[in-house]
Amino acid sequence: MVVVAAVVIAVLIAAAPMLGSVTGGRISAAVCEMAGGSDCGGEPGVVGDPVTAGEPSSSSPAGSVDEDYDREDAGRDARDSRRDDQRREEPAPGPGPADPGGDSPTELGDPVPGESADWPEAPSWQPVDEGAGEYNSEDARARDHAVKFLAEGGAHALSGTWPDASRNLLHFLGNTGEPLDQDVDRILGDVPRLAGEYEQRVDFYGQTAIETAQHNGADGPVTFPLSTSWTGFYIGDSDDPNWFRAMGGIEYAIVGQVTVYPPSTEGGDWTYQSETSFVLRDEYNWDADKSTNILGLEVSDDELARLHRAGLAQEFTMTGESMRMTREGP
Repeated sequence: MVVVAAVVIAVLIAAAPMLGSVTGGRISAAVCEMAGGSDCGGEPGVVGDPVTAGEPSSSSPAGSVDEDYDREDAGRDARDSRRDDQRREEPAPGPGPADPGGDSPTELGDPVPGESADWPEAPSWQPVDEGAGEYNSEDARARDHAVKFLAEGGAHALSGTWPDASRNLLHFLGNTGEPLDQDVDRILGDVPRLAGEYEQRVDFYGQTAIETAQHNGADGPVTFPLSTSWTGFYIGDSDDPNWFRAMGGIEYAIVGQVTVYPPSTEGGDWTYQSETSFVLRDEYNWDADKSTNILGLEVSDDELARLHRAGLAQEFTMTGESMRMTREGP
């Protein structure tokens, strides 16, 4: 029974970070669903009441190591997560075609004659928040080693359910800090809402390119390079549970080119043909404002963040680029 209890605690504790602030989920409903329950109740994964990070667990006796640990956490200066609002909330609908004759913001470059242009680079990217703090800036404690051990075991146990969430967590715990490439084509296939927003924005740039070429009086094919600014998107649990837990909020840019063709016959349609790719960036880190009491043990996102500061795990950049997509229209 001791062994069984240890395994259950390990899986639950390891599930907590994958269901924490990076993913926006919690624990018990997910475990219930994995066990085949049909009425798991409440929000996905809610376990009791959330506890503010740094607040002593009610199950810990006064003067315990947990209480001392939490007191030190409470005394630490608060860190500003500065997460973009658009990564916290559902994104607004993508842009529609520009108003005829009106000014419209565009990220198209200057057109060049012909049917091709130099493929542009994505703009430089910086994380939208400061993460957990300076790497290896605090002493590692026995509890930190225990949290890492349990998180690794739980991530392996859940790899069949949420393979990419498990992979990203294990890379964090692997402590290399190296960027990790994500399968962007699979993300777009698994998250139709994101793929739809991508296609809608490409069509917007196609229409804008046609309007610009008409305004400039183009009499032959012209090609616009395209490199957009970074846009936030939040992958929710209803979009795809695996990517929700693996990434949650991401940022993306679109790069490529748009070629505009004048009508081949008098009175015909202007048309465009685009070739683009979807570039993804996100920083894998942990917020410091959530925690959950599991079987009397306080497990917070801040404890996962602390592994970075203790030199036992390391934040990293998630990267990726899709295959090139071609679209056309009048």
